[in-house]
Amino acid sequence: FNTFGGSTASTTVGLKVLQIIKEDHLIENAHVVGEYLMAQLMKIKEKYTIIQDVRGKGLFIGIEIIRNNDNDDLIPADIEASYIVNELKSYGILISTDGEFHNCLKFKPPMCFSMNDAEYFIKSLDSILQESVLQ
Repeated sequence: FNTFGGSTASTTVGLKVLQIIKEDHLIENAHVVGEYLMAQLMKIKEKYTIIQDVRGKGLFIGIEIIRNNDNDDLIPADIEASYIVNELKSYGILISTDGEFHNCLKFKPPMCFSMNDAEYFIKSLDSILQESVLQ
C-alpha cells in the first residue's frame, strides 16, 4: 500500500524522469560506459590475483575479491573487499560489498556516469590494489 502511488504529482515526476532518460540518452550512455568499464576492469583483473571475477551489465558491475592460501584454494576476501570500499571513500567514490561472503564489490553509479568518471574510478581502484596490504 502506497499513499502516493496514484497521485498526479508522483505520476508527473515519473514521466519527467523518463523524458530526461530519453532526451539525455542515458540508456545508451550506460551501455557505452559500462562496456568501457568492463574492458578496463578485465585488464585490472589480469594485473591482480586478488580479483577472481568481473561481471555485470551496463553500469551495474560486480568485482569478486578472493585470496589464495598455500593450497591454492580460493577464499572469499571479505576483509580485503571492505578495505577497498573504505579506501575508495577517500577518493570520493562510494560503493559497497555484496554476496554471500561480502567479498564482491558492488558498483552501481548513476546513469549519468561519464567516461571521465569511469577513468577516475579505474585509476583510483588500480592505485588501491597496488597497496602492499592487498598483495
